[in-house]
Amino acid sequence: MSKGKPPVSIVVRTKDRPKLLARALRSIAAQAHRPIETVLVNDGGCDLNIGELEGILGDVSLRYVGLEKSSGRAHAANVGIDHAKGKYIGFLDDDDELFPAHVQTIVAVLERGGNKVVYTDTEMVFQELKPETGETVDISKTVFSKDFSYDDLLIANYIPFNSLLFDSAVLKAAGGIDEGFELYEDWDLLIRIAKQHPFRHVATITTRYYQWDRAQQLNQRDAAHMRAVHVAVINKHLAEISAATVFSLWRSSHDRDVLLAEKNRVISRLEDALRSKEEELRSKVAAISSLQDTLRSMEATLGWQALERFRRSREALLPEGSTRRRLYDSGVRSIKGIFKKV
Repeated sequence: MSKGKPPVSIVVRTKDRPKLLARALRSIAAQAHRPIETVLVNDGGCDLNIGELEGILGDVSLRYVGLEKSSGRAHAANVGIDHAKGKYIGFLDDDDELFPAHVQTIVAVLERGGNKVVYTDTEMVFQELKPETGETVDISKTVFSKDFSYDDLLIANYIPFNSLLFDSAVLKAAGGIDEGFELYEDWDLLIRIAKQHPFRHVATITTRYYQWDRAQQLNQRDAAHMRAVHVAVINKHLAEISAATVFSLWRSSHDRDVLLAEKNRVISRLEDALRSKEEELRSKVAAISSLQDTLRSMEATLGWQALERFRRSREALLPEGSTRRRLYDSGVRSIKGIFKKV
């Protein structure tokens, strides 16, 4: 273990996905930071081979908690928080990954002081399930990268949970996760903590978050229910949404619209310039084609063919650099000079 470095706990919630869990744990084992522990909470899922998991983690200590029955994501997270011993605590769902520099990058910021919660950028990978094989396929990628705004956070969550590290004292003082939410429980927690401790954003990608494509996601969870829970989170924090907050959000939206309009104008000008260049290029290509046709016509004439035979004979009888060629060239120049004077 590295002396002087603060211990970090990564809480992993899992249920019935041992293959994905192994991938997530490998990403924790690959962390550049030490000391680090994994608090693994099995939410009433299938039995896990603890020896095998310890083998994956190597020198990363494993604190395993197996729940007899499934109690939901929020409860599993709270169990993990209660068992975490690190100075800083992060979260990783069993189907996501951390990049090797993730913990090291954030701890460096936290240790400088002034921040209790820090997050990085996240690569989101959208996947779809192939029914014929049962395999998942990556279909698109995007990046979550947005500076902290409490007003924006009150309306929607833009911070993936696995991209954050919390000062453990702050996380535990917040009372953990509200188990009344089966969805968006992380968002509610972030709003409560951010009210007292503004987050610090580090604009570098250190995590990967997997998500089903939109159609499959809505098939798994009723869209109306998701909207209802979203509204429930907003209602819980409605007192925080002041007139100033609404104006700030409107202004932000307005500024984005202005920037988008300007971007579209620039694109339009570039497209016009490109079309002009393409037309100019087509004209030049047509001119070259016309000259090539003229040249081919000239080469087909008897006069041109006779001239070519003369040139070949000249090169054979009067090779370049020979005395005969120099005398010949001198004579030609003399004749040209006489005709110019006439």
